[in-house]
Amino acid sequence: YRYFADCDAEAAATHARIDVPTLVITGEDDRNSTSAMACEMASKIAGATAHILPGWRHMGLVEDPGALTDLVVPFLDEIEL
Repeated sequence: YRYFADCDAEAAATHARIDVPTLVITGEDDRNSTSAMACEMASKIAGATAHILPGWRHMGLVEDPGALTDLVVPFLDEIEL
């Protein structure tokens, strides 16, 4: 918990070192992982894509698992694992 509560700057400093295909997803109504945070994170990761899911809150996966699957499956299909 301390990492998530206190280490935003330290975590953000690592984003530029990510060198694998990256998909950043959050919900438009998520107060903890905001759309702005997701877009900022994606902007720091070369080639990353941010997706903001309309109507999602913090537990979007529980709210609409199909919407997540619709993003993740094509993303995984496009990359070489």
